[in-house]
Amino acid sequence: MIMLKQIMPIENPSLYKLHVAKYNGETNPLDDFINNFENWVNWNSWRGSKNRFNRQFVISFMDFYPQRGTFLFGGIFEVLNTYSDHYDVQLCELYKEFIGRLEVSNIITQRGSAFYFENHYDKIEVVEILDKSYSSHVFPGYEYIDYAFSSMKNIINREPPGWKSALENVKGVYMLTDLQNGKRYIGSAYGNSGIWSRWSQYCANGHGGNKELVDLVSQNGYEYVERNFKFTLLEIHPMFTTDDFIILRESYWKDVMMTRNEKYGYNAN
Repeated sequence: MIMLKQIMPIENPSLYKLHVAKYNGETNPLDDFINNFENWVNWNSWRGSKNRFNRQFVISFMDFYPQRGTFLFGGIFEVLNTYSDHYDVQLCELYKEFIGRLEVSNIITQRGSAFYFENHYDKIEVVEILDKSYSSHVFPGYEYIDYAFSSMKNIINREPPGWKSALENVKGVYMLTDLQNGKRYIGSAYGNSGIWSRWSQYCANGHGGNKELVDLVSQNGYEYVERNFKFTLLEIHPMFTTDDFIILRESYWKDVMMTRNEKYGYNAN
């Protein structure tokens, strides 16, 4: 058995709080880590009513729910400032290369999320060190794709193999939602280009060449779309599916979501 202290020597554990992030009733920390690293940082800057991170450093792990009893290393953060409802934290360089790669077990804690690190340091066992960050591996499944524009842009730019192969080999219908005003845009990917190629166009310019979205970006800038839009995959079909069928399905969703009505949507036709 390889212990954490063998691969991650820490000179003074008493300077650290151990953060064990688990499902909070709404979100799993692992999902936020995969979706957007900044979302994961927020787990380490939230304070609540108790001053739980009352030491100089926080060493963080998140519940790795695909494997029961396993936790994924999420980094070491220095606490720069403490406020009534949050902390200013800064990601440390120390052992940064293990973020999203180091899986451990035998973190036995009572209820809560912050503990004295020295009470656990000698007991934590190493399960596995992945070849690359777990966030680069995971494709959640077609039925779970409902991602913020900025998160999808990050995925498109990183080109994780699981994501790319899944999305570039299917046709389908998708929805873009403007969270600022509730309007939606229904689009489709057909021809020789799959969902991946089509969404790459949106991430590149914010509008994908669609008339109403071109006007929106022209008036409000790319940043508006990046900040306020999200991608939702509505349905997928094999690449051999005829383009006519995909277009019919796109029209169906436009009717369902009423996106041809300017009050509700951005579809011009």
